[in-house]
Amino acid sequence: MKKKIFMVLSVLPWLLLGAALVWFLFSYSSLPERIGVHFGPDGDFDVIAEKVFGFYPFAAGTILMILFSVVGHFAGKIKNTGAKITSEGDKVLRSLIRGFVCFLCWVWSVFFTRWTYSVITQTPNNLVFLQIISAAFFFSIPAFIAAFIFIRIKYRKRKNTDIS
Repeated sequence: MKKKIFMVLSVLPWLLLGAALVWFLFSYSSLPERIGVHFGPDGDFDVIAEKVFGFYPFAAGTILMILFSVVGHFAGKIKNTGAKITSEGDKVLRSLIRGFVCFLCWVWSVFFTRWTYSVITQTPNNLVFLQIISAAFFFSIPAFIAAFIFIRIKYRKRKNTDIS
């Protein structure tokens, strides 16, 4: 059951990014020849380029998602994490790493899908949205580290203290 849920949670960010690509392809012919493709610190477009560069958010998101997917795949294949914890702790740690990578896929797929939306509609990017995405990303790192430390403490290998 857990594997099915994890698989669904891993596939949905790809579908979100794919839907953004399909929408961009359908909208491509109606876009002007020069479009805004990148945002400045105020949320307005600071780079105006040929409309073919509108594919950039999808391409960047896809490359990042492939990278995270490879990391998540190999994290699941690790047999011994070297964290000096029990085998059950190793399983929990691998699950934590895969879950963290899945979370990063979600964060970045939402970010790049929103960027694609802004390019298609030629509307400035919402800075509140960017702040929420940035906060989710930057707060996830200390949360991951805290969970890692908790797992190491909870599942550490105990020395045999046999008094005979």
